[in-house]
Amino acid sequence: LDGNLYNKDLTVLLQYAVGKAESSFTLPESVTEIGESAFAKAVNLSEVNITIGVKNVGCGEFSGCTELTIYCDLEKAVDDSLTDPDAMEAPSKVGSFLIWQQPHLIHLAELVYRATNDEAVLRNYYDLVMKTAEFMYSFATYDEANDRYSLKGIIAAQETLRASENVNPPMELSSWHYGLSTAQLWRERMGEARVPEWDTLLAKLSPLAKDAEGKLYLASEDATDSYTNIRFISDHPAVTGALGMYPESRLLDKEIMNNTIDKIFEVWNWDETWGWDYPMIAMCAARVGEPDKAVDALLMKNRTNTCLVSGHNYQDKRLRLYLPGNGGLLTAMAVMCAGWDGCTEDTPGFPKDGKWNVKWEGLLPMP
Repeated sequence: LDGNLYNKDLTVLLQYAVGKAESSFTLPESVTEIGESAFAKAVNLSEVNITIGVKNVGCGEFSGCTELTIYCDLEKAVDDSLTDPDAMEAPSKVGSFLIWQQPHLIHLAELVYRATNDEAVLRNYYDLVMKTAEFMYSFATYDEANDRYSLKGIIAAQETLRASENVNPPMELSSWHYGLSTAQLWRERMGEARVPEWDTLLAKLSPLAKDAEGKLYLASEDATDSYTNIRFISDHPAVTGALGMYPESRLLDKEIMNNTIDKIFEVWNWDETWGWDYPMIAMCAARVGEPDKAVDALLMKNRTNTCLVSGHNYQDKRLRLYLPGNGGLLTAMAVMCAGWDGCTEDTPGFPKDGKWNVKWEGLLPMP
């Protein structure tokens, strides 16, 4: 059709005619899938309009299209975690299974609004916040037998958990609860009614899974040997992110989280960590009222917690610059100095033993 190659029923664009001189192209409404590398090297294109019916997009479909703007009419917004400039998965191939980054757009938009209190922020990001929340609602699985919603079939932020086995990782549960709660708040700010289905999910979202004694939170519901299996005590201690990055909710208990922090300090495989793990633990410790542990986490002497004189967070000889570590440290400072919503204590992340003289300015409380 018009020189472009489709399947028989015009539902899949297999190959765009890259030699065409046209600068703009709109997909036929019948198309639901774009094939791998379909637009690769279509250097004359400056605009592609993707219609609402498109559900699947192949890898590298716009590779080499350096001047291209893509316009999408979306039902739901999905945020890919790991992509390169050609929309290929990089630096690893697990990005399609990661969901922990999905609420980031909502989280960041909310931080911008809190910092400015400008209704223009609500108007500018409202549609994206809603589309992101719609995806989040659609992604959760309803467990009819237990009358609850679960997150499964994913690779968690703690990437040692397997997608085929992983059920209800803790940081993801908290991020889902916060993301949908915040999206409902945005609806109220814009004079819109709350979405009843989202409220149902919030009320029935699974709480963080506990060990048999009910004293520790697990790496995920299926990881019953979370603190004896080397696979589950390596990589990110993401369970602390459930309260470090995200606010307290009905999904968790602060006393159990405090026990969990102690267990992580005791058994974690620290040689297999990353730079943002330490500020994540620090934020969690601050929120459960343990400022000594927060400082201990930030000052832990491990290779991946190294800060070079340049300010870069050193990981190893291959990765001498690791920005998540820097971002984590800055966020931890905001939590430890300015606190969070409902916190009335000054500098809640620092011990009150007379040894600390903390001065800060320009920081805002976290949610």
